[in-house]
Amino acid sequence: MLYKMNQVWAAILNLDPYLIIEKYFQKVHMEGQHIVFLCPFHKDEDPSMKFTPGKNIWKCFSCGASGSGIVSIMTRYFDDVLQAPMPNDNKEKANYTVCRIAYDFDLITEKQFESFSKQKYTTKDAALSHPVEAKQTCRDQITADPDVINNVYRAMAEVCGLSEKHRKHLLRERFLVDGDLKNYFSFPERKKMFKKGVDLHKAILDLLCDRIAKMRYGRALSELSLPEKNEVYGLPFIQKVMRQFPYIPGFYFRPVTNDEVEKTKKLFSEENIRKQMENSLCYFDSEKGRIYGFYEYMSYQGIGILNTDSRAWVCGIDIRKDKVNGKESRYVRFSSEFAHGKRNYIGGSSSGSPGGVIYPKEPGACQLFVTEGRFKAEKIAETGNIAIYITGVATWKNAMSLIDEVREWRTRIYIAFDSDVMGNKAVHKQLQSLAEALQERNMDVRMVVWKLEYGKGFDDLMNNQGINYKKYVKAITYQHFERLYQACLRELNDEASKYAIQNSIEDKLKLQ
Repeated sequence: MLYKMNQVWAAILNLDPYLIIEKYFQKVHMEGQHIVFLCPFHKDEDPSMKFTPGKNIWKCFSCGASGSGIVSIMTRYFDDVLQAPMPNDNKEKANYTVCRIAYDFDLITEKQFESFSKQKYTTKDAALSHPVEAKQTCRDQITADPDVINNVYRAMAEVCGLSEKHRKHLLRERFLVDGDLKNYFSFPERKKMFKKGVDLHKAILDLLCDRIAKMRYGRALSELSLPEKNEVYGLPFIQKVMRQFPYIPGFYFRPVTNDEVEKTKKLFSEENIRKQMENSLCYFDSEKGRIYGFYEYMSYQGIGILNTDSRAWVCGIDIRKDKVNGKESRYVRFSSEFAHGKRNYIGGSSSGSPGGVIYPKEPGACQLFVTEGRFKAEKIAETGNIAIYITGVATWKNAMSLIDEVREWRTRIYIAFDSDVMGNKAVHKQLQSLAEALQERNMDVRMVVWKLEYGKGFDDLMNNQGINYKKYVKAITYQHFERLYQACLRELNDEASKYAIQNSIEDKLKLQ
């Protein structure tokens, strides 16, 4: 039970809007990202009202009624349709609405409703209070087990392959070698995959089952008898993959309606898993029983990049988009967090910011390096060192566990970020936090620096300078770097560009 008005507001604002709409309105269902239902403001027979949780807006596409927020539509409903005894002031009306919803959901008593609904309260006040979880909220996010994620992502890369366009980009512009390409693939587009008759979920499962069939029987899956195939599909690991598939970051399960199930159910045999696997329509065994639907995934045009942890297991996928608009980021993470907790989806999981580790490709010094992005890490690994990479300077905390796992006897670590970020105050703050965290682990922190003209990133430096790259870099202690940085800031005014700061540092270091 809630005892304060700020708790009531916080509870309603954190309540799934679908639950509220389902309680008060008719013919409620999901269409993509929209909650669709009969408009209460006119005689509606075919649902024409849409509420979009992602944008927090609502509109009827018949009568034109529209607004922003669940409270606004409920206020109009209580006032115009139910003609509830509401106050005249709009803010007081909104407060009455929130209290009415809380009462109807048994979050407050009738006595509290009578008391709270007369108070003056706004969403601004609610924002200042700590959110209170309502009774009916989404369960905590679930993520598939690491072994499932590793096997599915590797199978996904093999199924999708690498287009000639992307292969040329990686070899000619990123200067990778053929052996590196196994960690890259052309990201699948749903429409193109559908036209080819390929269901990604089915293709991944078939590949995993085919591998097991060859190990178990010495033959491909297609060559097995029906009992042998069913035995493979029934193995604990395959069943685990099928059960956890919706919780793999980037994937989710979209149930179909009862009408859709009846139309397509005749294509399947309830007793035979193999036949169900031959079609895109699948089922998901939930606590409430078998649910039919489709396994879907986030789709982009670009290069998929496998992130590997200290065990060389794939723990995440980054996508380098082929095209970007304006200030749009070139890199995105393969995530399906948007689907988590939504009533029209099962599963959905955040990718987090895993980063990764690349071990030396040739014997070398095996020193520890921290950098940003896999392409730079690939080049550092070519020098015979261990490269730990993060997916953004602000995500440096994700590198700490990786460093702890691979450091062993090492007491020194090198930070090799882009040469131009040294003049960015926001980035410097993150570097400072990273260096301090490493020093707390009793590590000797060294900064790897070079002139911007030799290349922006470490990969650019190596690609531009070749085997002579060592002539153009210098490793200094973090304390030395910090003194130089602070001296440059004192010399330059606040309007100086980051390049001016960078050049000043380069002059003081007297780099080649």
